[in-house]
Amino acid sequence: MVGGSHAGALIPAPDRADLDHTPLVAMFALLLACNVDSTLTMVVTGHEAEGDVGDAAGNVDEPTADSAGADADGDDEDGDADDEDLTDSAEPEPTPEPGACPNFEAPAVVGHLPPGLDEVSGLVASRAHPGVLWALEDSGNAAELYALDIDGALLATIRLPVANVDWEDLALAPCGAGDCLWIADVGDNDLVRDNTALYMLPEPEVRNGTADVDTIAVRYGDGHHNVEAMVIDASGAATLFSKRDDGVTEIIREDGGRFRAVATLAASTAGDDARASRVTAADLWPDERTLLLRTYGHAWRYDLDENGLASLLDADRTELTATYQDQVEAVAWDPSIGGWWQTSEGEGADVVFTACAP
Repeated sequence: MVGGSHAGALIPAPDRADLDHTPLVAMFALLLACNVDSTLTMVVTGHEAEGDVGDAAGNVDEPTADSAGADADGDDEDGDADDEDLTDSAEPEPTPEPGACPNFEAPAVVGHLPPGLDEVSGLVASRAHPGVLWALEDSGNAAELYALDIDGALLATIRLPVANVDWEDLALAPCGAGDCLWIADVGDNDLVRDNTALYMLPEPEVRNGTADVDTIAVRYGDGHHNVEAMVIDASGAATLFSKRDDGVTEIIREDGGRFRAVATLAASTAGDDARASRVTAADLWPDERTLLLRTYGHAWRYDLDENGLASLLDADRTELTATYQDQVEAVAWDPSIGGWWQTSEGEGADVVFTACAP
């Protein structure tokens, strides 16, 4: 069992007319301007926020000697060395606290999914392109990834040369000099599939196109599992979370070339029915110190120690204030902007952002 506190609760559906987007719009404008570097215009609920995102590869301009106000050897414009050595007086950069921010504002609707995307089951926030979300849909839909603006507008579509049997989650993890996207084709409601797999590809540029993928077969050593949530750590190891009718959540990892359940995790609270406890989505903070786990009834935060996911069973668990949407199947941490995203199935579904509190 997982210890810790249980704070927060599901909130009732507010009248959308009562939602005040103004503070969040201002926050996006400020944060995007601070975090990015060539010109990008983001439209958030009718407002524009301009910032820089670098070139197409995500690079930014390096500072020049002129921009620093001194030549390369540290002399001032007259060629004289500075009279005062400021090295000892410089304040050291503060060490950031591990994991996600400790507190959050209330969830706010910042946009809606575009027409045609009504079964979104996976979501990640790009680190190479702040303000861009990658999304996918589950069974019966195209084998495509979708780049979305933070208000839900479609920016680009990436076609992939594999089948979408039942794509259920999307993860972002380091690979090489950048990040890779991982697709979890692991949905198996009838517990009959023998072709479950993970697909991995370097994060593409935000423009329409195609991309190749590497395939990692998911073979179970303990029978079939229905899975809708996945995270990938920095080593490329996958952790899957089962979705069972009885609400029990199994932690599934590879062991000797086969995936198998290694433990069960508390993803419910007193009084839950089985549906409220079924896990539908997950994401891992980049430093692997905070896990976000979404069920139909809850959004759970697990604070991990320096051992990352290996400490999950002993982690403190806190309930985050969840969105009022009925079938949320996609969540994502966003360290670039500061907060987390969620959206649900349904035509024009709300795109909901929960910002870090000051």
